[in-house]
Amino acid sequence: MKKVKQAIIGKTELAETKGDTTNGKRCNTVSLTCIGCPMGCQVTVEMDGGDILGVTGYTCKRGLDYAQKEVTDPTRIVTSTVRVLGGAHPFVAVKTARDIPKGKIRDAMAALRGLAIPAPVSIGDVVLPDTFGLGCEVVATQNCGAG
Repeated sequence: MKKVKQAIIGKTELAETKGDTTNGKRCNTVSLTCIGCPMGCQVTVEMDGGDILGVTGYTCKRGLDYAQKEVTDPTRIVTSTVRVLGGAHPFVAVKTARDIPKGKIRDAMAALRGLAIPAPVSIGDVVLPDTFGLGCEVVATQNCGAG
């Protein structure tokens, strides 16, 4: 029997199963809480390396889609703040216009860290064009008038 390994990444728990699958290959079980709808289903994904063998525990198609995407290509919307020069407030809230791969989050935060934009700023203003090479801009999520 192999000892069960667990790592928690956000709300995703990864656990290696003890034993072989029917085809003789090692199998991993990924348990996660679905965020596709308010139900918050506990979804389990059986994996063989990078291949999905089965998904259980979801109650709607969004749950199935979320689980499959989360284990193969996890993405997130990044939220942060950017300094405003001459604004009524020193910072303005921003976010990526769409989700980006988790592996690019550090790059996104590094690009935003030293950024300063002039006031005024309106909701939806592009604060940072596609600097990640993903076709994704960073936009303001609040207004900030001149100070």
